[in-house]
Amino acid sequence: MDTYSIIFIVGLVVSILFGYLLGFGKTLKFCTGGIVKHLIAVWFCITFGGMIASIPLVASWIGRGNAYFAQFAQILAKINVATWIYYVILFIVVELVRLILLFIVRKLFEPKDKKSTIGGVRNIVNRVLGAILFGAFWMVLVWAVLAALAVLTDVPAVETWLEQVAGDKAARLIYALYKHNPIDFNVLFK
Repeated sequence: MDTYSIIFIVGLVVSILFGYLLGFGKTLKFCTGGIVKHLIAVWFCITFGGMIASIPLVASWIGRGNAYFAQFAQILAKINVATWIYYVILFIVVELVRLILLFIVRKLFEPKDKKSTIGGVRNIVNRVLGAILFGAFWMVLVWAVLAALAVLTDVPAVETWLEQVAGDKAARLIYALYKHNPIDFNVLFK
């Protein structure tokens, strides 16, 4: 096994252990805290914003808004102000929903009385879900790094590394993660 695969496996095991120790609520707060929470909201807006905007009612609102702003200046028609406003509102709604869900999940999964039977069962479920969530967070993080490498395939160092990993039997795991990556940044950058 190569160094990259060992790092991946050790990181996965450590993240699962941390997730188990922290529990679901704290793991969710950690995974959606800091800059990551805003990146998740932006990713959601990019991924699902177009689908939501294609709903007939929302599409008509955006169209009427763009027509309204176009009355005032040609530049406003070119930059589609109402579309930008739609994405800002969607971002704010996603942030609010995230806060509400985080609050509800923390209240549901963190038992107050851990000594009772129900509290003990909730505690075990809390820890198992925390382990799953933190392990999944590690997977997404690794896939994001590998997706960034896929964008940089024209850089000689990255190209050399990919050729080395593709031909190395010990690196089958990391190459399989690279090859079967569900995250594709090429859509955004190329």
